[in-house]
Amino acid sequence: MIEVGADFGYPPYSYNQNGELVGSEVDLVKAVADELGIDAQFTQLAYETMIPSVANGRMHMLLGPFQSLPERYEQVTMIEIFRMQMQAVVKKGNPSEFNADDPCGAMAGEGAGSINMWTVEDLSEQCVAAGEPAIEILPLAENANAYQSVLSERTDFTMQQTPAALHMVETSDDFELNGDPIPAPAGDLQGWIVQKGNDKLVESLIWAVEQLIESGEWREIMERHGLWGSALPGPLVNTEAPR
Repeated sequence: MIEVGADFGYPPYSYNQNGELVGSEVDLVKAVADELGIDAQFTQLAYETMIPSVANGRMHMLLGPFQSLPERYEQVTMIEIFRMQMQAVVKKGNPSEFNADDPCGAMAGEGAGSINMWTVEDLSEQCVAAGEPAIEILPLAENANAYQSVLSERTDFTMQQTPAALHMVETSDDFELNGDPIPAPAGDLQGWIVQKGNDKLVESLIWAVEQLIESGEWREIMERHGLWGSALPGPLVNTEAPR
């Protein structure tokens, strides 16, 4: 059995639907586990406990996708499977008149320590460097709370990975996209986090992904969740990709 940590509130990747954990990452890992002939046990974790849970051996791997960063390679191993962009989401009708092309001085709601927050921090630094007001950020414990902060008008917008943003506006009448997708800061490769030093597990996961790619099942799952355009041709390991 492989123990898998996940955020149960991160559509379209992993989320609770009528009491069942579903999503693209869930389907991909289940397919990998089936290919390996083992079971996958999913455990809900708070974001701040996710990487430590793999580093200390409690979990074998984490669903993300997580951004591939060199500082993470010291604690864990990254298997990159996606290349991502970011997208601003606002409340339907845009009552705060937020403009993604000029976000300076706005208020964003973001999951603390997430790539979403890092993206807004990067934009805010650009604002300050240009002599404009910084973007204020409301840090939140869970990504799902970011949407709620926009809906309640505590914040003007939330920055999300493009597939997550598209999923939200397609499944809810409460939100709309604002502006065009932008590159993620520092690097845009993302994927799973695996125990550092567990080479057998890493090799097994990569082998299974390659088998699924060859059979076409990998693409079928990606397309079903609208992620095929973000998929890498094959899995990578600890590969930082500066934008």
